[in-house]
Amino acid sequence: MGTIRSKQWLLILGTISLFALLYFGCDTQNKKQRELEMSRALNLEATSPQFILRGAKQDIGLARASEIEILEQKLSTIEEDSAKLETLKTLASKWYENGQGIASGIYAQQVAELENTETAWSIAGTTFALGLKQTEVEKNRQFAFSRSIKAFENAKSINPENIDHSLNLAIAYTEYPPKDNPMQGILMLRELNQEYPESSKVLNQLGRLSIKTGQWDNAKKRLQQAYEQDKNNPTTICLLAQVYTELKEATLASQFSEKCNFLNK
Repeated sequence: MGTIRSKQWLLILGTISLFALLYFGCDTQNKKQRELEMSRALNLEATSPQFILRGAKQDIGLARASEIEILEQKLSTIEEDSAKLETLKTLASKWYENGQGIASGIYAQQVAELENTETAWSIAGTTFALGLKQTEVEKNRQFAFSRSIKAFENAKSINPENIDHSLNLAIAYTEYPPKDNPMQGILMLRELNQEYPESSKVLNQLGRLSIKTGQWDNAKKRLQQAYEQDKNNPTTICLLAQVYTELKEATLASQFSEKCNFLNK
């Protein structure tokens, strides 16, 4: 069962918060001090993990919530890190299966705190980013955004050479632009494009943004560059199908739509 759950956990891949760092990061602190610091940290966020989890349980219904609560009770009795990790991964997977990305991210973050690997932090960041897209509740969006950013930053600090972490950060900022700097994500992508001009991943994201803003010719240019770098990238191919269709380039639209459909079978 543990192996199955581990596999489910790995499928999620595709922040550490201030309160968690304070609460879990220093065993020498006394309980009162930890609780005080945790309270202060929570005030920096729009909402709390406890509030998120309560709301998520209401959303998934009594039967599924009861299953989650049994796992939570089990977690509270575990002291050994290896057993705790398995239960945390199971909880993250359960929430993910129930379509609750932010709740899943809360447990994915705790996994990352224990493992402290770039993969674990990337999973946590990606899961929070998914949760951000799933909700229209502003305080929940703020919560998910801030934690996804911190998770991706932690992944990047462990392995600065992995472009995926920098790219994930930039994408997060484009999905939820800061009010005081709405261009931050776009500027980060442009900087990545200058640093990695042959990266189809970066070019795809620039192309996707151009599509989102209706800049079809610019999208075509970016995506054709990406296609030259990797002619088998399904993201590039499907985005180009969309662009050629919009620009009424019928022959290319047909060719790339056929490739896209074949790759997505």
